[in-house]
Amino acid sequence: RPGRVVEREDALEEAQRLAQLGATRERAEDVRKLLPSLDRLRVEVDILTDGTLDYPEDVLAAADYVIASVHHDSHMPTDCMTERVVRAVSSGWVDILGHPTGRIFGVRPSLPMDFPAVAQACASYGTALEVSGYTNRFDLNDERIREAKKFGGIFSTNTDAHFVDHLDN
Repeated sequence: RPGRVVEREDALEEAQRLAQLGATRERAEDVRKLLPSLDRLRVEVDILTDGTLDYPEDVLAAADYVIASVHHDSHMPTDCMTERVVRAVSSGWVDILGHPTGRIFGVRPSLPMDFPAVAQACASYGTALEVSGYTNRFDLNDERIREAKKFGGIFSTNTDAHFVDHLDN
C-alpha cells in the first residue's frame, strides 16, 4: 500500500532528524569548547509554503531554541508570503524568525511580504527577529528594526553561521 511506504519514509526521515539532532548536540559540545558562553542548542527549520515547519514536533521540542526561516518558494504573492510567515510564527514553536526579509545582496531582493504585519505577529507571539551579521545579508536593516520596535519587537543578533569558520561574521 502506498500509504504505508510514505509512512515508513516519514518515520525514517524523522528518525534521521532525531539522529541528526543528537549529532548536532555532540558538535555543539565541540563549539562550546571554543565558545564557553554557548549553552543552548538552536536548530534552524524551514518555513514551508503553507506556513508549517519542516521538522516534527518531537524534534522541535528537543531543541532549546527554534529558528524558522523561509529558504525556498520566495516568489509568492505578498498576501500569501505574509500569511505563510505569520502562520509559522503563531505555531508556538518559533523563538526566532531567521533572516526575516530573506534578502541577499546581489542575489535576491527582500521577500514580498507585509513586514509590519509580520513584525506585529512576532511581537504578539514573543518571537525575536534575527539581525544577521552575515556580510551579504545584514538583515534586518535599520529601517526594519525601527519599524518592528514600534510593535514592541525583540531582536536576536547572530552570525547566521552554518559552519564553524562562519563564526567570524
